[in-house]
Amino acid sequence: MKGAIIKNLGIAIVAFGLVAVSFGQARPQATGGALGQRIKPGEVRELKKVPTEVKFEKFNTASLFPQVNRSITARGVRPSNPSVAHRFTRDITKEEAMKRQAAGAERIVTGGTTLVNNLVSETRFPGIGFTGSVPPDTHMAVGPNHIVQVVNTSLAFFNKKTGALEFLQPMSSRGFLRRAGDFVFDPRVVFDPDSQQFVVVVLDVDFNTGQSFFHIAISDDANPNGNWDIAKIDNTVNLSGDLRWGDYPSVTTSQRSYSITFNHFSFGSGGGVLSTLWVLRKGDFEIFSGGTGSFFVSMAKKYTAGPEVPMMAALTFPFLLGGFIPIDPTVELVALRDDQDPPTLESTAVDIPVFVPHFGGSETAGFNIDTIGDRMMDVSRTGDNILFAFSANIGPDADGYTNTNFDQDEDRQTKVRWGEIQLNNWPVQPNAPALTQSGEVASTLGDKTSFLMPAIVKNTEGSVMLVMTECGETFTPKIVATARRATDPAGQMGAPQTFGRSANFTIENADDLVSRWGDYAGIGIDPVVPDVIWGSHELFANAGLRWRTEIFSLRIKTSVVANRQLKSITTIFGTNTGGDINSFTATDGNQYAILAEDVPGRGNYAGWEGVFDTTDLKDGARLNLALSANLEGISGFVYALNHQTGQFDLINTLRLKTTTTTTSQLFPTSFWTKYRDPGNGDMTVRVVALNTVRRRGVAPAAFTLNTDFGQITINEL
Repeated sequence: MKGAIIKNLGIAIVAFGLVAVSFGQARPQATGGALGQRIKPGEVRELKKVPTEVKFEKFNTASLFPQVNRSITARGVRPSNPSVAHRFTRDITKEEAMKRQAAGAERIVTGGTTLVNNLVSETRFPGIGFTGSVPPDTHMAVGPNHIVQVVNTSLAFFNKKTGALEFLQPMSSRGFLRRAGDFVFDPRVVFDPDSQQFVVVVLDVDFNTGQSFFHIAISDDANPNGNWDIAKIDNTVNLSGDLRWGDYPSVTTSQRSYSITFNHFSFGSGGGVLSTLWVLRKGDFEIFSGGTGSFFVSMAKKYTAGPEVPMMAALTFPFLLGGFIPIDPTVELVALRDDQDPPTLESTAVDIPVFVPHFGGSETAGFNIDTIGDRMMDVSRTGDNILFAFSANIGPDADGYTNTNFDQDEDRQTKVRWGEIQLNNWPVQPNAPALTQSGEVASTLGDKTSFLMPAIVKNTEGSVMLVMTECGETFTPKIVATARRATDPAGQMGAPQTFGRSANFTIENADDLVSRWGDYAGIGIDPVVPDVIWGSHELFANAGLRWRTEIFSLRIKTSVVANRQLKSITTIFGTNTGGDINSFTATDGNQYAILAEDVPGRGNYAGWEGVFDTTDLKDGARLNLALSANLEGISGFVYALNHQTGQFDLINTLRLKTTTTTTSQLFPTSFWTKYRDPGNGDMTVRVVALNTVRRRGVAPAAFTLNTDFGQITINEL
């Protein structure tokens, strides 16, 4: 390792002259491994009923004034997110390890980012700004008309169409959570597609009294403004006298329950991590809980209504002793049968490609940001498919071994690994889930560029999108996204596209500084327009390492790029002296020529009107023309018929020459409500050239307008 995580914030402040709250708290090592017995394949484990009465209190957001409260707290750093030493397998020979990895490589192919850019930006607006807590832990959920965003430690409602901020409050006793303690953190939010409600979960721990709670808030409908039901639930775990607090939650919903996982760490000197599941049943609000026996298990967020069984997933990777490569890594799936009373858990494991975990920071602009490369970062479910993503070390050869040499942990550079698992209706049917594709987003330039902190989702059209952070030794973090369509080659994503940038700065001589980052990103499918996916992530607002957030929506292109020729051509000024509609198909000298006519008092005019077929257009278009005149300096104008006003809008001007001038006009997708005939899908274009009267009594020279090419390329954006 080239540098260690800063453990003494005071030293860091003196050395680099930055604000204390900006650095965040280092992640301590928790000794030991996962506590509790793993759920064995074929085992059915009952959850235990928790003898706690859940008391919901009514809360109306209109009771708070002002509705937008931009307060900054002095709470500073949220509780650290401990990392845990993973279990090690027996020492085996390099030859045996290579053989096992080679066998796995034959079964599983890891794709890259070879596809062309395939994302179209729809909407973008600022999310919640710096609140005083580090890191923000940005999360979001998408409803029919609103975005709900949560950070440490505030909650906001945004109008989805306009980006207008309608509500912003701290999650405190004076704000959204009337029963909150002095330290709430790790907020999560989801939109329940079955009940059409927003669900917020946030942790609340008192380290002085040794008590751990979580708050759950449920809106009364799909509009977050107005009434909520909010409960505060004790989730302190007593493990043989060792009291433990809940950390790093994940949450999902079903037709029957709200399910939340926690990683429980000791208030005292106890080691290890205990991953637990808490199930709050809808209707009677009875609570059931139990251990999952896995490291950092993550619930699969649900985006479509239906009776699916809730799922959670964890990375399992026993290490080869003395090396950095995990042997036989798997995704451990745990199914919650909340259709049974009491609810039960079942488990199975799916092989995934070998990877190198990452336990340090990722280099950016002279310092490092936290990676959390030791766990499953995000899981989602669409129908019968589970999508997962996590950060891993890029490694010299992170797919296995080079000849007979072990991989080594390449410090400060990470990539994102992702995959898709088809459940095959498991566990309802006794079928084995299978990995259908796996890929990674990694720098191929041999530089220090890293990708980390991913969120992943698949829409009902079969398209997959990743939102993540990109950073490098020469630049500050960016928000990037990449996507694939259902028809793309398995495992392949498009090239990452940038949708947000941090302030540009460098911190000199800060190799050992690791700033807190994350701890997760927000993503969600639009419930109204399923090919639109929303994302939210953090950026640095300034060199003091204060953060800000962005909210944006993207559409994955599923359309086919096509060239469309003219359907019809009509001369509107002057006389056609040569060529016809076929003259527009290629730049080949076969020109559509119009001799200008004299318009008394105005000058000589030549022009044509053409109709293009734009059916099947989804993703914008480009109008391409090649024009010339037999005189220099003729003025040219390009118009498009606005079907909302019935008038022609001027969209481009140019000065014609005797040599061919090529002009190209881009039409974003949003323009097509104006310029595309809603009935037949046609677009009408006019090109007019003129030589105006410049002096009284002097007639302008006659000219000829020549068009050598005219075409619309649809779905080019």
